[in-house]
Amino acid sequence: MTTEDIIKLIVTATLCLVVLAVTFVLLAGLYDSRIENAEIFKMLAPPFSMIVGAFVGYMAGKRDSKP
Repeated sequence: MTTEDIIKLIVTATLCLVVLAVTFVLLAGLYDSRIENAEIFKMLAPPFSMIVGAFVGYMAGKRDSKP
């Protein structure tokens, strides 16, 4: 396993953990009766979109030109 593969694995794991954490906070807020659901979506939609965009951009990024 090369250093590049290890870095890719760490980046992928980190992005997955962030997506899971944001999803957990979203679900916790949705089921909390003290918080309005519209406010949760206003607060979490931009970071969630950014992280998902980073994840997709990383996965669809340039490929190795090695045979």
